[in-house]
Amino acid sequence: MNKDNNMYFEKIMAGLNESLDFSKGDLKKVRRKKVTVSPIPKYSAKNIKQIRESLNLTQTVFAEALGVSVKTVEAWESGRNHPQGPASRVLQLLELDHSLLVIRHAKRPRSVIENDPPRPLLLCPERGFLVKLLC
Repeated sequence: MNKDNNMYFEKIMAGLNESLDFSKGDLKKVRRKKVTVSPIPKYSAKNIKQIRESLNLTQTVFAEALGVSVKTVEAWESGRNHPQGPASRVLQLLELDHSLLVIRHAKRPRSVIENDPPRPLLLCPERGFLVKLLC
C-alpha cells in the first residue's frame, strides 16, 4: 500500500472507530453539528421568470441548466405548472447565489467554422457541463 492509500485507510478506520464509540454511548470524541434545512419554497410564474431574467438566460439555456425541457420552463413561466422538489431547490439556490452558474468564454472546438464569432458558454461546475448561450 502506498503512502496516500495508507493515509486514507487510517482516516477511514478512525471514522469507523469513532462511529463505534458513538454507538456505545461515548460522545466525548464525537463532533456534532446541528443543521436545519429550510422548507422547499413554492415559486410563482412571475418569480421563476424573474430568476431566469436576473441570470440573463433564455428559456432554452435556463432549461438546459436546470435539466428540464424548454416546454417545462414555458409551463412554469405561464403558470400552467409549478416546479417541484429538486427543481424548486435549485431555483432557490440560484435565487440566493447567481454565481452557481458562471458564464465564461470557452475555447471553441476546431470543427466550428472560423467565421463564426465566439459564443459564451454556460459553465455549471457542479454538474460538469457547458451549454452554448443563444445570444
